[in-house]
Amino acid sequence: MRPSHYGINIRGRSRRLRLNYRTTAQNLKLALSILDDGDYSGALDSDDAGSDELTTRHGTYRSLMRGPAPEFFGAETLSEEFDHVARVLRAWLEDMGEEEHASPRIGILTRTKTQRDNLVRALEERGLRVQNIDRGGYLNGAPAVMTLHRSKGTEFERVILFGIDDQHVPYAVRGYHFDTDGHNEAMLRERSLLYVGATRARERLLVTWTRQRSAYLPR
Repeated sequence: MRPSHYGINIRGRSRRLRLNYRTTAQNLKLALSILDDGDYSGALDSDDAGSDELTTRHGTYRSLMRGPAPEFFGAETLSEEFDHVARVLRAWLEDMGEEEHASPRIGILTRTKTQRDNLVRALEERGLRVQNIDRGGYLNGAPAVMTLHRSKGTEFERVILFGIDDQHVPYAVRGYHFDTDGHNEAMLRERSLLYVGATRARERLLVTWTRQRSAYLPR
């Protein structure tokens, strides 16, 4: 499956400016560092209000929005990661108000369906109402928990990328033997999938993991 399947075109050496309307410059900066294997800290000076261009080896990008920097949380145990996500989710729901919406404003994205189902169960045990999204559409405006694959084409005000650890991202290449080209393509698909997740957030983005973060995340 080619990277274009995820809506990403990184072929060639064009320096054409690409405008991003979906997410903030800060979130785009993180997303491009995942895809480009670049330096997150050097991509954009967050103190420079006049700078919103991000240059990578694949081109120059500009976002029309600015916002807070993405947040990162590494847990020692899975239970601790569940607890932190629950705390953040409660705070976000309180901050965003009680008004009912037809579709969710918060998305929580996982690499695998098992992660998704376990997270839904853990959040419900902690008294939070969420919806488990698989093949169907949204049931209501409650936060939507879905896989990175399922999140393609979606958009949320705020997003949590859950379980982005070295055991799950990359995931699809585990247990397979590739030649060099096949391995590189598989790893690019995994990077592309995480890029998709990071760009689902219009405003705020949180990335969490347990024990060892994914090598695709910036240090």
